[in-house]
Amino acid sequence: MSPKVDLTHWANLAAILGFLVTLIGACVGIHGYYRYRRNWRTKTNALVAYLKNKKIQASPGKKAQQTTTHLIRYVGLTEDEILKISFENKHVSRSIDKDEKGKAKTLYFEYKE
Repeated sequence: MSPKVDLTHWANLAAILGFLVTLIGACVGIHGYYRYRRNWRTKTNALVAYLKNKKIQASPGKKAQQTTTHLIRYVGLTEDEILKISFENKHVSRSIDKDEKGKAKTLYFEYKE
């Protein structure tokens, strides 16, 4: 005679464990997204603060424009991050310097109110 096996117990246990794994995965995802957004906000604030500070320190008549290379060095962001922030943030404006043929030569960033 073989003992009876109660499969309902094991099915309930598997469902509970599946729920816990899903819950933990959701918590990890939410935490990762929160850290990403906080990190992005920190980078945005650093760039805006740097450009604003440069604008305040600029002599009268100067625009306090900064090149991408300058911002990479002093703010510590990548070129891609600087460009993304300039499109997302209303306080960072872009302008270009043209060469003799009228083509864009240098991209400048500056703080605007």
